Amino acid sequence: MTLAINLPGQAIDALREVWGDQFEQKAFEALIIQGYRERVFSVGKVASLVGLGTSIEAEQWLADRGVERNIEPDDLHMDVSLLGTLNRPPFK
Repeated sequence: MTLAINLPGQAIDALREVWGDQFEQKAFEALIIQGYRERVFSVGKVASLVGLGTSIEAEQWLADRGVERNIEPDDLHMDVSLLGTLNRPPFK
């Protein structure tokens, strides 16, 4: 499928000057990143859309592009709880 985006010629020229042959790939990535930032796409969906095998790879892909993780307060509390269990001595 092809998607046409109406951009002013000056914008297209400026983007092509910066990205050259990578223009379409960069535009695709920008849409995926914006979808993630708006919480339209989960990390798993990002992985699928960009052809990665795992959510961990997608998190790295996003980090490599300067994108901060979408973390909800509940996620943070769960992470802190999990870290607390890691510091406990093993069961005997």
